[in-house]
Amino acid sequence: MNSTLYINHLLLEEVFKNKVGWKVGNGLIKINFTDFEIGFQIDHSLLIFNDKKYPLNNLPFEQGENLWLPLEFFKILGIIESSHNDGQLRLTREENFLYYLEDVSLFHQDAETRVNIRTSAASDFKVIDNSPLSLTVQFYGATLKTSKKTISGDSDLIREINVEQISPDIIQLNLTLLKTEELIITQSQDNQNLIQIRKVQLITGLEWTSSGQGSELIINGDGELSAKVQKVKNAKLVQLDLDYAQFQGDLTPPCLSGDQGKSIHLSALNSHQVRLEIDLNYIIGYTTAISSNQRQFRIFFQHSPLVNKTFVIDPGHGGWDKGASGKKGTLEKEINLDVSLRLKNLLEEAGANVVLTRFDDTFISLYERAFFANFLMADFF
Repeated sequence: MNSTLYINHLLLEEVFKNKVGWKVGNGLIKINFTDFEIGFQIDHSLLIFNDKKYPLNNLPFEQGENLWLPLEFFKILGIIESSHNDGQLRLTREENFLYYLEDVSLFHQDAETRVNIRTSAASDFKVIDNSPLSLTVQFYGATLKTSKKTISGDSDLIREINVEQISPDIIQLNLTLLKTEELIITQSQDNQNLIQIRKVQLITGLEWTSSGQGSELIINGDGELSAKVQKVKNAKLVQLDLDYAQFQGDLTPPCLSGDQGKSIHLSALNSHQVRLEIDLNYIIGYTTAISSNQRQFRIFFQHSPLVNKTFVIDPGHGGWDKGASGKKGTLEKEINLDVSLRLKNLLEEAGANVVLTRFDDTFISLYERAFFANFLMADFF
């Protein structure tokens, strides 16, 4: 052995959690794992795996019951030298080269079934088969760290889960099902290192409550809920999208109490996403919350102190009265009207009654402006 550093096959067994065997002959060294194979062409000093060829300066060799592999071979697999002194060699994983698939577990409670796949970094995966009774997913650039290769199912939906390292950087996961069911594979919203395979959950109940503080919509599901909420611009409308969900067949919108809610419309966007459109009489803001088991989602709409209050807004100037002028010709009367119209929209969204002394480029006298506000018995002028 020259000064080149060699490490025996036991490190490979530790890296891939696989028993290693090998054969030497006909100018080849074949390293056999449980699920895949790595080959060396001795005559051409080549390493071959995944149909790719890598030239090596030093080749492996057999000695007794050990197969010795050069350090440059491990570098190709993303295992590099971190320090070498006092007769000790320390190795580490090259950052962003390969990641670990650390654990696969099955969660089943009531109507909820979920496969949790934990990795050491954000993963690159692809569904390669989605048959009625099976699902196969491959993870690329991944090394299997968990020793669990076969996981028993839940006796309801999943018969068995099998995990195998089919090449040095590809892991394959296969689910065998007991019945036909649409399954979704997705990255967790809260943890980029968690991949979940889950069934579509049912929205089982909708409830609306009102009090002096405001109104609340309560959404119940038979599994973990994933919600996205947004207010529609320039409208008293809130859209709430639920991913990986369907409405239960007999589900209807709740009756709306109080003065805030106008109507709730339910629609299915596709086979695994639904939308609730909440039309309101007024809105000044909302907050959301989800239960600890993530099966109940709440959205609370704050009561507005401006409901039924009358505002008279006076844009000022108008017509022949231009007000001040800017250096580039901007007129005060135009800015006043623009700001007043924007304020009107905001106040009306909050439930107020709003009247402007002018809606266009018209001159209104000071007397008429004040008379108008008094005549309407405005709360604010």
